[in-house]
Amino acid sequence: MAIEEDEEETTQNAPESSIKKEDAPNRASSLVEIYNEVIEKLQRIGKKLGFKAENGVRIEGGEIDHVWFIDFGTALPYFGSKIPVIGFEIETSWRTSKHIKGDIFNLITLNSAFGVVLFLKAGFRNESQFKGHIEAAKRYAESFGGRRKIVVWSEEDINNLLMQS
Repeated sequence: MAIEEDEEETTQNAPESSIKKEDAPNRASSLVEIYNEVIEKLQRIGKKLGFKAENGVRIEGGEIDHVWFIDFGTALPYFGSKIPVIGFEIETSWRTSKHIKGDIFNLITLNSAFGVVLFLKAGFRNESQFKGHIEAAKRYAESFGGRRKIVVWSEEDINNLLMQS
């Protein structure tokens, strides 16, 4: 779902890009592969850490790309059988601040202990655009203060975590 939204966003609203129209299908295919690799890494890391990992978790008004749960195997009163610990929203390309804010609100709605907005570098035109989006997302996430713990990561953070686990 995130890839489809990103493809629409990049073709409709993105600033002028150096990507030629004939290269767009290859770029989208590459982003899908990178997205799937990151999801697979998140699943492996989550499993090693003892979490139940799920993709495409429905929440009120949306969907979270990936979530790590504590799974009790039996329903607890008021909580159910699993409690979300970390939710991941994955950004595969340039997006408006409205979409980044939406990711943060989705993570808040999940009501997990932590939330991660994860940016994939390959979807951005250049390093400056990539870093600019990360910094803007960090500033917005910080504006929520102590109410929620939302952090911003890149693929590098996932790769480092994979090596440590």
